[in-house]
Order: sequence, then C-alpha cells, then structure tokens
Amino acid sequence: MEKIYLVRHGQTEWNILRKIQGSKPVPLNETGRKQAEELGKKLAGLDFSVIYSSPALRTLETAKIIAKYHKGVEIIEVPDLVERSFGEFEGKSREELEKIPGIKEAWKKQGIDWKPPGGESIRELNRRVIKAFEKIAEKHKNNKNKILIVTHGGVFKIIILHLKNVSVECMFDIRTPENCEVVEISWDGEKAIVEYD
Repeated sequence: MEKIYLVRHGQTEWNILRKIQGSKPVPLNETGRKQAEELGKKLAGLDFSVIYSSPALRTLETAKIIAKYHKGVEIIEVPDLVERSFGEFEGKSREELEKIPGIKEAWKKQGIDWKPPGGESIRELNRRVIKAFEKIAEKHKNNKNKILIVTHGGVFKIIILHLKNVSVECMFDIRTPENCEVVEISWDGEKAIVEYD
C-alpha cells in the first residue's frame, strides 16, 4: 500500500487579506516560509520518492523548502493540481465579491456549475483534479513509495472528498485545510485511509 502525503501551501499575504488567489503568482510570506521549513523538518524521515506540485509560485516555494530535507528528490510540476481559476475575481477580497450585484444569487442557483467571469466551475475543477490525482496514484500503486503532493485548499478538499466517495457538491461542507496542513493517505488503488495530522 502506497503512502501519499497531501499538503496545502504555506501562508501568503493574500491569505491574510482574504484575497482570491486562484492561479495568480502569489509568493509565500515570511510566516509561510517558516511553516514550510517546519513541515520540511517534520517530514524529513519519510524519504519521499518524488514530490508533485502545482506550478503556482506559492506551492512550488513550499515544495522546494520541503525538498531541502529530502536529498535528491525530484519535484514534478502538475498543471492540473493548480487552484481553481477565478478569472476576473482573482485579486479581489471576499468582501469585495459579496458587494457584486447578483453574485450570491447566481452561485446559489447554479451551485457547482457556477463560473466566475473568465474562470472555471467547481465541476470543471473537480474533473481535472481527480484525473491528475488518479494518474499519480496509478503510477505508484504497485510499490511502497511515499510521495508528496503540494497543492491548494480547493484542490486538497476535492481529493479528500473523492477518496471518501463523497460528492463534490459537499465541498463547502468541509473545512479548508490550514496553510501547510498535511494528511497521510494510505492507498491500495481501490480503498483509501485518510489520516489528518
């Protein structure tokens, strides 16, 4: 049974300001770098065979800091692990979004099919994330490798729901992981055991 460690990136200034980051190249702040450093030390004895990362700046920074504690480990960028595209809403605060006329109504009416202008729906995000995750899991299923996936809050939640066989429509019923939170997934290709740290 393989072990997959799923990690959300470290903190950014936009996390503090509650700004929508989406696919924007937002770097870690000082706290985020410290979080990644602490997590790197904590995971140092696990001997990862590979680290998969979203290509976003904040996830790659997190992955590179963790990789310092795993000599020679390769970081592979997986574009489909990037956070949901919020299109024109990226860079806006949640408070700013709430002031846009009709947005709450549209979201409530369309649910997981609602798309921000120029962005993607949760259903589209779910489709690409699950495809990417299953490709990674399939590649490693017949060995005892430990692999690390560094990604984003929304992607993290989608993977957890998928492993628990829960509909993506329940995405807003589970909490968003903290920055640099990690879960350990034991996976045999069919059944997953998910353990929060």
